[in-house]
Amino acid sequence: MNEKNEQLKETWVSPQLEEMIELETTMQTAGTNTDGTSSTS
Repeated sequence: MNEKNEQLKETWVSPQLEEMIELETTMQTAGTNTDGTSSTS
């Protein structure tokens, strides 16, 4: 039963986590571009 609960949890959290990571990456990229120091990486 524990395993099933964990699987359910993973399935429920994964999409949100992915979205958050994507947002963070986008924000970081945008920040780097506007910063200008590491825009040519």
